[in-house]
Amino acid sequence: MCLVLANTRSLISAEFNDMDLGNDSIGMELLRFLERANSFKSAKIQLNNFNNSCAGINSQPVYLVIKRFKSIVFKERNYHRDWHASYLYIKNQSLFKRKIVTVDNKVFWLYPNEIVVLYKGLFLMSYNFIQQKYAYVQLKCLSNQQYQGA
Repeated sequence: MCLVLANTRSLISAEFNDMDLGNDSIGMELLRFLERANSFKSAKIQLNNFNNSCAGINSQPVYLVIKRFKSIVFKERNYHRDWHASYLYIKNQSLFKRKIVTVDNKVFWLYPNEIVVLYKGLFLMSYNFIQQKYAYVQLKCLSNQQYQGA
């Protein structure tokens, strides 16, 4: 599943299968498609392109436009009810940093043009598209006490 955060709204994808980050996985393909998205409109186009070339979902919409998220807090007890997927790819397509709190209560800032991949609400990797390379790079992590004092 993919979530694209924009300035005034967000975009959530259908649940795609086999979204891990292996070398030839469709999770890595999704990262490549998201890299080409440089606006909310192009994110819609890239999700459709990804579906057509990799996922092949025909029975439901590939994405839905939903409300804007200022921050996202993941809770273990309702993670699957809210997100329906083990792997969640979140791209910040907005002009503002977004706060993300994982199920283990780690607070991350997702900066514009960054993506984070979560596995069942736990941080797995992040990527900043300005660097133009795929790497497992940790986002800046603040403890809850540090965040409240900032």
